[in-house]
Amino acid sequence: MIAKLDALRHQRFGQPLPYGTTPTAYEQVRKHTTMLRVSLSDSVANAGGGIVNLPRLFTLWSADASQPAVVSPYIHSLYLLVHESRHNEPGDPGHASCNAWTGQPGIPVGMDERFEPGSGYARAALYLMWVYKFGLADPTFIKDQAKSVVPVFKNRFCNRPTSTNPTVQPLITETGLA
Repeated sequence: MIAKLDALRHQRFGQPLPYGTTPTAYEQVRKHTTMLRVSLSDSVANAGGGIVNLPRLFTLWSADASQPAVVSPYIHSLYLLVHESRHNEPGDPGHASCNAWTGQPGIPVGMDERFEPGSGYARAALYLMWVYKFGLADPTFIKDQAKSVVPVFKNRFCNRPTSTNPTVQPLITETGLA
């Protein structure tokens, strides 16, 4: 966990983050998270009240066979941490149950009603978009990996993702979320 936080702490982007009130993703997590718990037995990640609970292997939500069930590169664990820390922020709308904009059935209590302002899934998708497009020190393979993960979130939104941010809107299309 300390190594994951250190990676997040050193990450910089060529454009300001499209969410939050701090200049870095690390500071955004730190601002609203007072405790990180990593469990040896729990396979579910969740957060609330300033606490983020993570499984020790940072298990992904996706059942997509093309994505690893257990993560090794840091990008997966960082978007999971960014996602969960969003649930500690004031005004987090939480998740909903609905049908995905793609026509897929909803994931019970596991979807964001809207992309903007969005809950955890919107935050994770935006973070990945920024790693892909604006990461200053991230190597090409990490940027490519971040771009390839964004479409995993397609069925995590009740409505087609849109943004009023002119920098975000083209990335929604470019990364395959649209």
